[in-house]
Amino acid sequence: MLAHPFRGFRGLGLLAGLFTVFSLNARGQNSVTLAWNQENGASIAGYRLYSGSASQTYTNMFDVGNRSTATVSNLVSGRTYYFAVTAYDLTGIESVYSSEVSFLVPSNSPAPVNLSLSFTPARNATLSGRAAPGSEYDVLVSSNLTTWVSIAHLVTGTNGLLQFAEPIARAVGARYYRLQQTSP
Repeated sequence: MLAHPFRGFRGLGLLAGLFTVFSLNARGQNSVTLAWNQENGASIAGYRLYSGSASQTYTNMFDVGNRSTATVSNLVSGRTYYFAVTAYDLTGIESVYSSEVSFLVPSNSPAPVNLSLSFTPARNATLSGRAAPGSEYDVLVSSNLTTWVSIAHLVTGTNGLLQFAEPIARAVGARYYRLQQTSP
C-alpha cells in the first residue's frame, strides 16, 4: 500500500462558522465567501474548492491557489449548496476532501404573480397570468380550503407567461386554486 503524500495533514476542515457575504443583484442571485484553515508543515501548492447541489456530489471545482478563502457567486435563491476543500502539492497530488459544509441561499421574497381564473363554455377552468421569467410553481387544488393537492407543475418561460387548463373542474363541486412557488 502506498503512503498517502498528505498523511501528515491534520485534516482540512472548513471553519464551522462560515463568513458569508451576500451580494444581491437584480436576478436575486447571491454569493457566499468560505474560509478554511491552511495546512502547515506540508508542501502545499494550493487548494481546490468543490461545490454541488447535493451532498458529496460536487459538480464544480475552483482552483483558488494558495489562498484560504474563496467567494462563489451566482448562487440561486432558495437552493442549498454543498462545499468541500482539498489541498494539492507541487506535483498535483490532491488530499482527501475536507469536512463538508452546506449553505442555504436565502430566498428573496416571491415575485408578484398576476393571475386570473376563467372558465370555458364547457366549464373547464383555465388559470393564466404573468410571473418572473424562470419561476417554478405547483398548482394546488382544494375542495375545502383545508386540504391542498398539487395537480401540476408550471415553469414560466422567458416571457413570464403562466397557463394551466383543468378539464375536470366541471365534474367536481367547489374547486379552489392557488400557486405555490417552488423555485425563484
